[in-house]
Amino acid sequence: MEEPAYFEFSVTEGGYFIISTGPHDSPLTNLSYKGTRVTQRLLDQADDGGKGIGRLYKLGAFQYAGEDEHEGLVAAHGLAHELTKQDWFDVKQNVIERDDDIREQLLQSWERETLALELFPWPKKRPQVGRLYSAYGSQRLEEIDLSQWTDSIAGCRIGCGPVAWGILTVYMDYWAENSSYKPYNSKPTLYHLMHAGALLPGGGNREHFTPGPGATGADAATKVAIRGIRNRTGGFCDGFTNQTVTLPTSMGNYEDWANDQGANLVVNESFGIGPHTVAFAKNKVMDAEPVLLGFSTNWSGVLDHYVVAHKYMSLMGNDEFYVNYGWPGYGDDQWISTSSVSYAAGVALP
Repeated sequence: MEEPAYFEFSVTEGGYFIISTGPHDSPLTNLSYKGTRVTQRLLDQADDGGKGIGRLYKLGAFQYAGEDEHEGLVAAHGLAHELTKQDWFDVKQNVIERDDDIREQLLQSWERETLALELFPWPKKRPQVGRLYSAYGSQRLEEIDLSQWTDSIAGCRIGCGPVAWGILTVYMDYWAENSSYKPYNSKPTLYHLMHAGALLPGGGNREHFTPGPGATGADAATKVAIRGIRNRTGGFCDGFTNQTVTLPTSMGNYEDWANDQGANLVVNESFGIGPHTVAFAKNKVMDAEPVLLGFSTNWSGVLDHYVVAHKYMSLMGNDEFYVNYGWPGYGDDQWISTSSVSYAAGVALP
């Protein structure tokens, strides 16, 4: 096959994986142990609208679309905004050039010795290509389903940066209350992070927010806390996507918000596409800590989304992270390659 393409495979035991046909992307682009495969979701979406799909597109790390035989967009998955007919035409006409650093990393991933990918039984047996590392109690990060909302105060969607910090905050907050594991149990003030930051005007509700499956960012107390994080990390409203854009250089200001709640923590960061940022993130997870990642979903090198990674392994010679995407229903909890990661942040508890 001469042009860039992908193959998607479903797995009987649950989940799916997607591979690319060449160095336009990593060899293994997506891997999930659960959920309906992406193509089926697009087919169902089109079918609900009484349409059929003639061609499927992978637009980025988590972005997909389907068009009918007349080249009209009939299904989309993982996009931050609705595409108009003109938008869809522009997307197809203007192929995004890979950033040079990303292009180099993709080429290197294909030049490495190809190793047999042994994923079965699924997912009990670890791949032979590397050891699996997980953050402490990472199952909590799979259950937290916080997402963005259109905020009346911000004037647009609250932003993936503040939501990613919110996910990490809920994780720390939960284990500070419910675990004897250090360093969380040695920081009882962490228990106050979410509900102290979420006090409503006039004293409000002090109930500790402990989200389970299905919990969303629409919870009133959680909204106040994440809005407080946004106030510290700053950002501006993007008129095209109608969501807050948070610069990586401002993400570390989360430290100020958390310490205002009495947490006494330090944010450590790594900037730029390259092995140094991946190594920083990898070491965090290998030390049993989750890490916040910022990356380019469309290979342009421009950071446009933040996630929380809580598992790591070397897969087919490439570094892969298991992430909470921060966008329930659009690719949560799956393995992603790190070729376009350009920011990583972790929390140190002195």
